[in-house]
Order: sequence, then C-alpha cells, then structure tokens
Amino acid sequence: SELMGPGVDPHLYKASAGDVAKLSNADVVFYVGLLLEGKIQDTLEKVENAHAVTRGISLGRLLKPVEFEGHYDPHIWFDVMLWVETVDVVVDVLGKADPDHLSDYKKNGVATKGKMMALHQWALAKVKELPENKRILITSHDAYNYFARAYNFQVVGLQGISTVSEASLADVTKMVDFIKDKGVKAVFVESSVSPEAIKRISQDSGAKIGGELFSDAMGGRGQMEGGYDLGTYEGMIKHNLNTIVRALK
Repeated sequence: SELMGPGVDPHLYKASAGDVAKLSNADVVFYVGLLLEGKIQDTLEKVENAHAVTRGISLGRLLKPVEFEGHYDPHIWFDVMLWVETVDVVVDVLGKADPDHLSDYKKNGVATKGKMMALHQWALAKVKELPENKRILITSHDAYNYFARAYNFQVVGLQGISTVSEASLADVTKMVDFIKDKGVKAVFVESSVSPEAIKRISQDSGAKIGGELFSDAMGGRGQMEGGYDLGTYEGMIKHNLNTIVRALK
C-alpha cells in the first residue's frame, strides 16, 4: 500500500499518528532516501523494517548541485538506468523478509530490469525526435537534473531540492528573460507543485504551458493514457517524455 498517493509532495509530507502506526506495523517499508522524504526522514530511520532503495547506488553516480546546499539530488528515477539499480535492493529485502518466495522475487527482479532497459531505449529514441537546441526544460523545481544528464537536456528549475520556498520576483524575471533569449516555446507545470509561478512565467514570456509533468508523484493507478498506466513508473516516464517532446518540437 502507498503512504503518499498521486499529487502528494514527498518533500513536505508529514506523518500522522496513523501513518506512524502503519510504518511500524508493516513487514517491509521502502522509501527513496537521500532526504527526498525530508519531513519524515527521522520517522523512517526509526522504523526497523524501513529500507532506502537508493542505498546501493554508488555515490559517484549521484549529483550534488550547488542549489542543493551540500545534499545529493534524490530525484534519481528520471534516469531510468539509475532507477534500475534500486531493483536489487527490493529483491534482497523481500527475499530476507519472505525467504520461501526468494526465487520468485529474483525472477520478477530480472523481468523488471528487462522492462526498464527497454523503457530506457524507448526514452533515448523519443528524445531524438527533438533537436538538441530545443532540449530546454523549464519547470517549477529542480527535479530533473538526472533526466538532463541521461537524455541531454538543459534543465532550468525555479526552486532547489525542496518545494518549501517560493520563487522570488527576481527569479521569475530572470527566467522570463532566459525564455525570451533562448526562444523556448513551452514551460511545464508539475502534478505535485503549485503551478502559480510557472503560469506567471508563461504569461510574461509568451511561452505556452506545455502540459503537466509528474515529478515527485505518479498519477492514479488505472489512469490510462496512450496505452500506458499513469500510476506506474513506465507510465510516468512515457507521459513526461511524450509531453515534453510534443510541446517543444
């Protein structure tokens, strides 16, 4: 079961008493880690059966942008080849919690990795539809650094690791000037972040709203679009790339 559903911002989420009980009573809890779940990090670290899926990723592959103030960027799922490395942690933890079904977990892990490799190849092909000089992604906050590195985009976000702070007037003005200078056709709102600042930037710059992207939350399970489920990882990645490429072409 999910603790945080569609449209929920994990940076700001605070655990209720009921949530703490759920976490404590669960056989296994998975979370991203790297301070993504900032407000409940302390709670998660006290839960014996809670595991950060990013624990096995080499620190050399993680990004530590200046605006993240000494912390690693936790948004690794936007590089599919980084997110695939979380599968082994999940298989290992489930196998130890339920050793009778270890072979099933291993088999499903291999199948999941295969699907993710195919998704990465799809993403590479989709990105090629967009000329390199048009690969400029403007969003509400800096969730797309790994996406930029993996798929050769320049990404400009209004906010850093957290979505607590609001963009200043100077930030907005600077972004508008950048859009006009680069001739960027579209900017994007995010499902888990207030759209007001991006709407203002769109109005002031003349760039259209290219669509809504999933950043820190997926869609609702069973919400279908173009043959994929927006409540799944594959659906999240495909929706985002299709939306970005279509709007910036």
